Amino acid sequence: MRVKTYNGTFTKTSGENRTMSFVRIGDLPAKFLAGKVSSNAKTRKYNEGVELVWDIVSKNFRTFNHNTVVGAVSGPQEMEIIAE
Repeated sequence: MRVKTYNGTFTKTSGENRTMSFVRIGDLPAKFLAGKVSSNAKTRKYNEGVELVWDIVSKNFRTFNHNTVVGAVSGPQEMEIIAE
């Protein structure tokens, strides 16, 4: 599937830096999300500046903290990723 990807580094609460290549949830196809999200899943509330994203390396949902970004987030860049 072809999606818009972003790359960025942020500082986790532990003080470690995490670099991620990710897709924003709103940029994922509905069909992809339907296969990953349970209909019983609770809606979570995230702090301001924290965004739920799809990490294309770990192939899982993660949060990206825009409040502690190191440098700048690059993107969007069109990329073909394998949907599993």
